[in-house]
Amino acid sequence: MRRFLTLVLFMAAAIAASTGPAAAQIDLIQRNALMEAVKQDDLDALRAALIRNASPNVVDGEGRTPLILAVTNGNPGMVRALVQAGAFVDQADRLGGTPLFRAAAEGAADIVSFLIESGASVDQEDRQGMTPLMAAARGGHAEAVRLLIEAGADVDRLDYTGRSALMWAEGSRSREVAEILRGAGAS
Repeated sequence: MRRFLTLVLFMAAAIAASTGPAAAQIDLIQRNALMEAVKQDDLDALRAALIRNASPNVVDGEGRTPLILAVTNGNPGMVRALVQAGAFVDQADRLGGTPLFRAAAEGAADIVSFLIESGASVDQEDRQGMTPLMAAARGGHAEAVRLLIEAGADVDRLDYTGRSALMWAEGSRSREVAEILRGAGAS
């Protein structure tokens, strides 16, 4: 029995040694190609990396995924390609910001709409307790606010400082957004 266990452990170690470093090296090359394509806002290079089986769910040193970077770049085509390739729509970066949170903060209504349709959580908080609705309200992004409310975002939710989306809208002096929120029942 002892010989059998030794043989099994030896074979497992041999398999791991023969695939581990090589697989890791290939993975790093794919990650770099995919992340570089997103950083360069190059949709063709992104598609090529995805065809080579690059994971759309890798992260950089700040925990940002290619999807978060594509949202930050404001590139709907790239966002769509990543989601279709299996990118996790609710994966947050180190600050707790999801792709939907970033799109709402930027006021990218077309991306907000697509992410909601793709199943993104409309009330997922960042590390300060802010939701995408609060981020959109703070930025005065009326269309993003409308889309989030229509998707069922909680208009009375408070962040960790005790502020609601309405308070953020009023603080940023966005009358239009404040009116939209009041119309949706925010108090």
